[in-house]
Amino acid sequence: MRIMSESSRFSALILGSSHVKRLNRFRAGDKTRRHFGFARPDLNTVISRGVGGLKLSDFMAEFDHVIGGIRPDHVFVKIGGNDLCSESVNPTKFVQELLAMCRYIKQAYGVKLVFVGSLPYRNVSVCAQRWPIRVDYNSVVDAVNLSVKRWCAANPESNVRFWEHRYLSNASWRHYLLDDGVHFNACGSIRYYRSIRGALIQTVRSM
Repeated sequence: MRIMSESSRFSALILGSSHVKRLNRFRAGDKTRRHFGFARPDLNTVISRGVGGLKLSDFMAEFDHVIGGIRPDHVFVKIGGNDLCSESVNPTKFVQELLAMCRYIKQAYGVKLVFVGSLPYRNVSVCAQRWPIRVDYNSVVDAVNLSVKRWCAANPESNVRFWEHRYLSNASWRHYLLDDGVHFNACGSIRYYRSIRGALIQTVRSM
């Protein structure tokens, strides 16, 4: 389904960690998904960049590297999972720094709207066999997601919005993960793609 007319102009940047990187691989395998359903990718530009292991402290350096001279209308941020694995990271301080960064992106780069994607759960028992992860990771993710959601709802004038991946946070979330306990399998990837596409559709409607 096409979501914009061929005469429309629109640019968006999706930037995040390995979930976005793998989403790009998933989209590359199907030409109907490569441009998120936009009819004219020469007019309607979606830049999607994923960096494995990306953390909040490195986000702005990657942001500057990706956009170059481009000024996207909208930015979708997926960051935090790698940060919150560590028990040394204070969730409250993380939320403060994340939201400050989003406000900076909007003000310094003239971005109209910034979406902050909800962080998905991880299978902690599986992850713990491969690398350090806090035992209460999913509870911390819930708290961070809720804090960001509440702040965005209380500050609509900021044009920083929380985007919840609803179909990836229900009771069946384990069924959407690969054996590594972190990344999405084929079923989860479809849902993740559709969710981010839904955010893009909403940005179009807000123009």
